[in-house]
Amino acid sequence: LPIFNILLPLLGAVACQNFLTGGELSTDPNRVTQASTKLLFVATQPELWVELGSDLARYSSMWARQMAGVQRQYQVIYWYGITESDAGGFYAGVYSGGGLIDLRTIEAQSAAAHDSTFLGVAQVEEVMLMGTAADVFGDIVYTKAFTGSNPALDGQLAVYDSLQAL
Repeated sequence: LPIFNILLPLLGAVACQNFLTGGELSTDPNRVTQASTKLLFVATQPELWVELGSDLARYSSMWARQMAGVQRQYQVIYWYGITESDAGGFYAGVYSGGGLIDLRTIEAQSAAAHDSTFLGVAQVEEVMLMGTAADVFGDIVYTKAFTGSNPALDGQLAVYDSLQAL
């Protein structure tokens, strides 16, 4: 019995040295390193909803007096009390995950795969997203997006021209 107590752990250590590695055990499905076009497309849908149908739409409706802001943060916004922090997240969302960076990736992957359907849909979404951003914020970064740490702004009308061409 004492020999059994010594040999069993030794046998387990030698026989099972690759027990928890290899194959599906070495890849983490929650840490995607390469996203497919379809996966990126799904990520763009909530971003478009945020830009087209959330607080920015409410702000403009209140300022056009189509609805009233009577409580909490909407009371301040109703009386034009908006700051950079109120809209900064929307502006950042135009470019971050689900925004322009993912749309451009979808366009590149679709063009490489000769998938004109996804390419066309991504281009339409880019026009919707960036057109709304130009509507709301005026001059925005568009042609130089993702080219450096402080890219130049494009004029609102120049953005519209670029979007019409797209």
